[in-house]
Amino acid sequence: MGSKRLRRTRRQRRTKGRWWRVPLRCGELVLFLGVVVGGGYALYDYARTSERLRVETITVDGALVLDEMDVITESGVTNADNLLFLDVNGVRDRVLAMPYVKSCRVERDFPNKVIVSIEERTAFATLLVENRSFLLDREGVVLEELEPNQLPVGPFITEVPDLGFIQLGAQLTQEPMSAALAVWAAFQTTDMAGDVTVSEIAAPHEDHIRMYCDELPFEIRWGRRDFVNEARRLDLIWRGTDHDPPCEEYLDLRFGNEPVCK
Repeated sequence: MGSKRLRRTRRQRRTKGRWWRVPLRCGELVLFLGVVVGGGYALYDYARTSERLRVETITVDGALVLDEMDVITESGVTNADNLLFLDVNGVRDRVLAMPYVKSCRVERDFPNKVIVSIEERTAFATLLVENRSFLLDREGVVLEELEPNQLPVGPFITEVPDLGFIQLGAQLTQEPMSAALAVWAAFQTTDMAGDVTVSEIAAPHEDHIRMYCDELPFEIRWGRRDFVNEARRLDLIWRGTDHDPPCEEYLDLRFGNEPVCK
């Protein structure tokens, strides 16, 4: 019994002698965390204010129609920006808001260069609304409004209903508009496209598209969303009549293998 009490007493003494180590270790941990946080903030502040990471050069790749300076201006990137903290997603979104920009990629090139790579939309046809003209790409995106002295691209697309306000960068998805663009795309695959100039495509309805060519006295009627096959039939007629179909008013391609010539 005496030896057990002695061992218990010694153990209690050893335990009581260690009480001061707990706060010491807590203090060491707090000190360590303070050093880490302070060092991290110092590193962050250095990176944020370092002149070595200031943007000095902005390059634009892929600009053919657009002016590079216009792209840089729209990007919002300036020499006051820090490359490390640059919001590349925000830069990309601002550049993508330009009507002519189809896709955009923004890259950091350390220590001080920003690379903006774009893919431009290509003008495909010209929309005529009253006395105003707008360039469109193949998907119907409005690229720009033409000045009176600017030349159109492709044929004029006319008589499209329900257009409302034309906004640059918006995509026109009315079915007659989509049909007119599809007709123009199909016609460009024909041999006939190299022999005539299409001046206008009237699109009052997706099943009633009228094409006018400068060299022909008649209109060409398209519809029923079968534009690729209609273009093939038109080419057969064009070659089969030695480039001179016997039509005076219209050539209607909407009746399958029995086009109507009047």
